[in-house]
Amino acid sequence: MSRTTEGSGVGRRAYASYLLRIWRLERGGSEIWRVMLVDPRNGQERRFSSLEDMVRYLAAPGSSPPAADLGL
Repeated sequence: MSRTTEGSGVGRRAYASYLLRIWRLERGGSEIWRVMLVDPRNGQERRFSSLEDMVRYLAAPGSSPPAADLGL
């Protein structure tokens, strides 16, 4: 995960950047999706077995900036 902090103090904004890879596998006659986030600065990979797992990771405190900080 790449993070940059702009400004200082209470009003500072945080920024996170990832490369997102999503692919589909066939196992036992059914399709499963796999998800990976890659930090573009150092190539560190974090893999997930579902989109829901990835979203839970991103929503966890300390793993990414809050949506309000990103203007979402």
